Amino acid sequence: MPTVAARNEGWPVVAVDVSLDVPPLGKDDLVLDTMMRTQMMTSRLLRYRHLKTATHVIRPEVGAARWAEWRRFDEFVELGRAAARKFLSAKS
Repeated sequence: MPTVAARNEGWPVVAVDVSLDVPPLGKDDLVLDTMMRTQMMTSRLLRYRHLKTATHVIRPEVGAARWAEWRRFDEFVELGRAAARKFLSAKS
């Protein structure tokens, strides 16, 4: 959700950034890999613009994940919980 719209309503905005790190380009990468990296870099620019207007940002340590790692779902949920607990304890 665009954070500017929420902020314009007068509410504080807590954003959760679960974006993936852009992997380094290898010498054997295919055209599809290059296209995926380009899309990730473009998305990163848009995400930064939205996050700048959030009141607070929670960032679970999931950046090294890859989009198809469904078997790690429970691990990622726990990383999100840990980041939320850390955020809430810092605010209390």
